[in-house]
Amino acid sequence: MKDAFDVTADVISLINVPAVKALITGGITADDRGSTNLVDIVVNCFGITNNPIQKASPNVNIYAPNLSSGKKDAIKLRTIAKALIPLLDTQFRPTFHTDVEDSGSLIQDADGNWFYNIPINYYSIQTNFNNI
Repeated sequence: MKDAFDVTADVISLINVPAVKALITGGITADDRGSTNLVDIVVNCFGITNNPIQKASPNVNIYAPNLSSGKKDAIKLRTIAKALIPLLDTQFRPTFHTDVEDSGSLIQDADGNWFYNIPINYYSIQTNFNNI
């Protein structure tokens, strides 16, 4: 049975590629951004079902500091989102499948900066169900 740690690692494996890393100044991390003023990507997952076909709803969050004017850096957020969505949508791997639930949402963080949230659907067939 996969857990939220496995889901997060699988999603990171889809986006941790040179083309994406070239667009960010920070890192691609699981669960927590930490204290940074860089352009980062954080993947999280709040759980996964325990059914023969497991389903999870991970999120990919793109963080970018505001511009010097105090406005969100919409161009940077959009550029990274446009690079990520094809890497996340309709991906089939030997142990999982992903698709993008919707094109994402801009959200203002508690510190006043903005991030872009891309919700993902994740599916995995449990290998311990041998009678399927």
